[in-house]
This record gives sequence, C-alpha cells and structure tokens, in this order.
Amino acid sequence: MCIFGFTGRDSFPFVYEIASAAKIGAGGSHMQKKTKSPTAKGRQKKPKELTPLDRLKLEIAQELGLAEKIARSGWAELTAAESGRLGGILNRRLKELKLAIGPKGTLIPTAKS
Repeated sequence: MCIFGFTGRDSFPFVYEIASAAKIGAGGSHMQKKTKSPTAKGRQKKPKELTPLDRLKLEIAQELGLAEKIARSGWAELTAAESGRLGGILNRRLKELKLAIGPKGTLIPTAKS
C-alpha cells in the first residue's frame, strides 16, 4: 500500500511504499542513532562570568521588568518588541555614557567631541 494512495512506483517517483519502509526500519536500517559520549554526560556547564555589557543589559532588563523572564527562560525567549526596547535603551545609555562596545563585551570610552 502506498502512502498517498498511488498504486505503482512509477505513478509518483518520490513516494515510498509503507511496506518497504517498514522492512528497512525493522532491522536493516542504514541510519544509526547518535549516542553521547560517557565523559560528556556527567559534565555541567561552568557559569560564564558576566561582561560589563552583560551587566548593563541585565540592569536595563531589570528596569523593564524582564529580568525574571530572562532568568527563567533565557534571552532567546524575549519577543522582538522586548528585544528592540532593550536594545534601544542600551544604545541610548551607551551614548549618554560615551561608551562603545569593544571586543568580548567590554565597554570602551569613545572619543570626546
């Protein structure tokens, strides 16, 4: 029996028959499962030290009421509006403090004008 109701292999060349797929999966599978190495299993991530930029972002997130959400779910769970608001305030604050973002999250002073 064919997946989409076609009767022959020539009817639709990209459709595989359920019976042949079941035979492959029964024992002769060409795909092997990936297993984790035993050394990596018990390791935990070392907490990363916060950079000055990270501390500033967390301070702004606290002001916006987003710190709890970030601590619970991480930065990836922020909506576009929340990220944009945080980034806009961060940019304005960096201009006020006359700072720029340097390598690896450092903050460097900008030229005074």
